Amino acid sequence: MKHIVIIEDDAFILDTMSILLESEGYKVTGYSNGSVILDNELEMPDLLIVDRQLPGIDGITLCRKFKSEPLTKNIPVILMSASSDIEQLAQDALADGSLEKPFKADNLFNMLASLLKSS
Repeated sequence: MKHIVIIEDDAFILDTMSILLESEGYKVTGYSNGSVILDNELEMPDLLIVDRQLPGIDGITLCRKFKSEPLTKNIPVILMSASSDIEQLAQDALADGSLEKPFKADNLFNMLASLLKSS
């Protein structure tokens, strides 16, 4: 069972994504802020989904930190945002993929399948 960590401060989005992913057979752990990454308290996931706008530290900075660490640099990261320029922001942050909110569940599932297959 693949483990996906979601860092999203909107409880509704976090719950909805968790339910969707669990219904597809993924183990999901959710956090409302990025302190787990900063404090090195994160249980190693197979894939990380990070919202761009978070309280405290933003998702772009978290993604860059995650991708700069030897133990986590090869774990796929998806950066998501309601911003229309999320694709460019994700590339700049070294993310492996991006999702513009709102997104279709099929787009999320296809991206997960592709990233988890190649990791």
